[in-house]
Amino acid sequence: MKKSCSLQYLNQGRVITNKTLLVMKLTAVLLIATCLQVSATSNAQTISISQRNTSLEKVFKEIHRKTGYQFFYQDELLRQAKKFDINVKDASIEQVLEVCFKDQPLNFSITEKAITIKGKDEVNASSSLPPPASMQVEIKGKVKDEKGKPLAGVTVSVAGEKAGVNTNENGEFSITVPDNAILNFSYVGYKTISVPVKGKLSIDLTMSIEVSSMNDMVVIGYGKSRRVNLTSAQTSISSKDMEKTINTTIEQAIQGRAAGVYVTQNSGQPGGGISVVIRGISSINGNTEPLYVIDGVQIQGGGATNSSNPLSGINPSDYEDIQLLQGPSATAIYGSRATNGVILLTSRRGKAGETKLNYGFQYNVQTPPKHLEVMDLPQYAQMVKEYHALAGGTTPNEFLDPSLLGKGTDWQKELFKNAAMQKHQLSLSGGNIECFG
Repeated sequence: MKKSCSLQYLNQGRVITNKTLLVMKLTAVLLIATCLQVSATSNAQTISISQRNTSLEKVFKEIHRKTGYQFFYQDELLRQAKKFDINVKDASIEQVLEVCFKDQPLNFSITEKAITIKGKDEVNASSSLPPPASMQVEIKGKVKDEKGKPLAGVTVSVAGEKAGVNTNENGEFSITVPDNAILNFSYVGYKTISVPVKGKLSIDLTMSIEVSSMNDMVVIGYGKSRRVNLTSAQTSISSKDMEKTINTTIEQAIQGRAAGVYVTQNSGQPGGGISVVIRGISSINGNTEPLYVIDGVQIQGGGATNSSNPLSGINPSDYEDIQLLQGPSATAIYGSRATNGVILLTSRRGKAGETKLNYGFQYNVQTPPKHLEVMDLPQYAQMVKEYHALAGGTTPNEFLDPSLLGKGTDWQKELFKNAAMQKHQLSLSGGNIECFG
């Protein structure tokens, strides 16, 4: 009895073991089939989209939402694309993109889960694929000023993109970017710095202050002040600016170099009157010319009613600086005569040091304006003859037979020629302090 019982239990154990192995085999087969099904489903992913008069950007967002594919492109490329209609159902990513890019000046390439958009004229687009999302890195760092103090609010952005982050109160930042990106660090009043990210996980830098012309000292009616502290209109024109062109008068040196200043010539007469208006006409009947102050000497402008220019005999090259004032800075010392503004001219002064002889030469050529097509003498005579035949009147005897007339004189050709302009400037400076005392 004992032997039979043991044999019975042994047979039952074998049956249980065989059943367990069978269950394990079936489970393994089911798991493999499930994985294959999931893989096949991911490789054969389909999408349905129906939109009318839509843009590529909207379709890209819809594809990303449904599939998780990432799109890489430049905003300028999408501006070239045309709007289109799309209506696809259970289509693959490639089929959807083929519909989107039909008759478009763009092309696409797919690498894993990344879709790159390029122009059709670009070659080897696949070789310049931007890094996919998996190749992005986190960059941390700290920004300080020249004194070692942390800078809060510094903008840290990727070159060519709008998105970015700001440093905290400790000057620290953290940003996730592609590993081949370039980070721009910008802050008001400081020089912008560009740093390549490649091979870095931490970036610590020092920003230097950007030198601005707002700290320049400018001359005003009652002394000197920093440009940033001025509350009235102030424009400066240096001698370097004036040397860029040939100017026969002071007004020509100002023309086109100061905002809100209008310079017009009243006549074509050499040395004729020139009208200068600063920041608009302030009077209907009165004089609108500014007050000229040349090394402290006041000269009132002639204006449109004056046929001569009182400043035409002044050489612009003799002046080192021109200041244009309007507002409180102008009227503070010159009174009502400065209502239309003040133009301060500072002439060049001698400087102590070695004796220097400077010579400057400029040569320009003025070309005539475009030649206007006009009638010659026979054509003009024929026109006069026909006009009198229709409207009445007496045709001059010399115009009765235009065929007897010559071509006449082309006054444009006779009057307008290429004109050479030369400018010679000679100056001598030097001496010691006693010479200028």
